[in-house]
Amino acid sequence: MPETAVLQPIELTVEELQKVFTVLNPAQKEEFQKNPESFASFVKQEAQALSLSAAARANKIQEDPNVKYIMGRMSENVLREAYLERLMSEKIPTEFPSKEQLQEFYEENRNQFVVEERIHIWQIFLKVTNAADEDEVTRQKDIATKIVGDIRGGKTDFGVAAQQYSNHEPSRINAGYMGVLKFSEMKPGVADVVRDLKIDEVSEPFITDEGVHVIKRGSLIPKQELPLERIEPQVRELLIKQAKAQLRQSVINKAAETYPVTKDDQAIESWRKQLMEKTAPN
Repeated sequence: MPETAVLQPIELTVEELQKVFTVLNPAQKEEFQKNPESFASFVKQEAQALSLSAAARANKIQEDPNVKYIMGRMSENVLREAYLERLMSEKIPTEFPSKEQLQEFYEENRNQFVVEERIHIWQIFLKVTNAADEDEVTRQKDIATKIVGDIRGGKTDFGVAAQQYSNHEPSRINAGYMGVLKFSEMKPGVADVVRDLKIDEVSEPFITDEGVHVIKRGSLIPKQELPLERIEPQVRELLIKQAKAQLRQSVINKAAETYPVTKDDQAIESWRKQLMEKTAPN
């Protein structure tokens, strides 16, 4: 039975909170420091965590063999990550990457820093609730065909028809306008239809797995190269991430060489089978 008697209160001090602060990410620290309500909530959570830990220890949960193992494994994970983080902070200079390194990386990888060509798209979408129902598909396609005929014949405007018939709510309220889309963002089959259209041309109705579409193509925005000054923070972050990944793997490889762990590779499959047998439900 859990302990229910009220014991001597546990004191939460600013010194304890300072220790917790050392493991928070910068965004959390900033939020707690500038926002009194967020900080009060943070303190409340820490107090509740201390109470729950005390209750767990009072009920000797830490003596359970499985809990002991999990706690030990978690402490090993913390040890490994702390070791890696310390080496990374020591080996990667605070001024990395330099302006020259940023420029060199950018020049060598200019093809990565582009916005692919995009196009203005309008759509009328008629949803098909059951793609296997050929009658429903035919019925919706016939409706779409009539809509296209009315648009091309000048009986209605594409935007008016979209607001009247389209089942795609976000674009319907904008007269069918889907926005500026990359070809890679379009559903399979849609990009091919769009590429074959001229500016302001309306497509024939076509079917996808969701329903029947009618597309109007707008103007094309050519591929744009992003200048370094516009994306410098992202390039810097990418370089640091790459450097950390390379250093991390190097440290892991060096540790494996210096402190090798032996294992019987021939026995791995038999180990797997043993574990399957031991963990299989009765």
